[in-house]
Amino acid sequence: RGNAPNRETVLPRCSLGESGNPYRYEGSVDRPSGPSVCAGCCPAARARSGSGKRCALEGIMVRQNHTTMGGAGGSDVGSERPDSWAATEQDVAERRARARRLEGARLAAVRYVTIDYRREELHPSLHGAGPRLIEDHDEWKQPTWKFDGFDSMDYGFDLSTDDGRVFSVTWDPPGWHEGISLREEPLLGVSVRSEADVAIWDVSRDSGWAPLVGARITRVELRYRPWSDAEGGFWCPQISIAVEDVAIEVIMADADQGRLAPSADNVAVLFSPTVLPAWH
Repeated sequence: RGNAPNRETVLPRCSLGESGNPYRYEGSVDRPSGPSVCAGCCPAARARSGSGKRCALEGIMVRQNHTTMGGAGGSDVGSERPDSWAATEQDVAERRARARRLEGARLAAVRYVTIDYRREELHPSLHGAGPRLIEDHDEWKQPTWKFDGFDSMDYGFDLSTDDGRVFSVTWDPPGWHEGISLREEPLLGVSVRSEADVAIWDVSRDSGWAPLVGARITRVELRYRPWSDAEGGFWCPQISIAVEDVAIEVIMADADQGRLAPSADNVAVLFSPTVLPAWH
């Protein structure tokens, strides 16, 4: 994956896809141990199984049972529906209203949360030590999330505001429905286990976000789409954010040989003038 060390080992198909629907979970996830590339979770994972990306559900994501985390409103809050799914138009309106709490605030910091691809290479003694803030200059020369025209992260990112609030964007574990969501809560300890061996990148000074720090967030739009005529409901594959006059698109995507590609378990950030891909 990107600039990360390539790990070619492909493990046997895990229990995530045994139901016949590769996006649906069946019971608990038997997590493989050690560095791995899981090729059985979904078509997107199988398609990039040679890219070096480990399964993003390796006991790191908290919401393995699709339980909605926090927030008020919506008929499915507290149920087994993810936040990116809305059963009714009223649910869509309520989710959008919650997201708009971010509007008007000034951006204070942005942190990406990714798989710590280089921990075993550079800091083997930190295995099992929990999140690692990336500070080494050499690692910043080739960040694993940076690609031509977009950023790509395994778990998502946090947006901190000048009034001390934290909002997070992440993908909901793919089941019957997939999607991305925005919540007023941090990733660590809510969507990602607080003790997980993940990498934390403060991109406030060295990314497309850098010139936007201190600017006002003027628009947040959860772009829900109808799921199907037969089943009904709405899913959210895209979030549009404007900071002053700069447009930012957040979609479900990953890097495939450096190019933007569809993914059910990855988040990509596109800064203007990068446009949305034709397949989206």
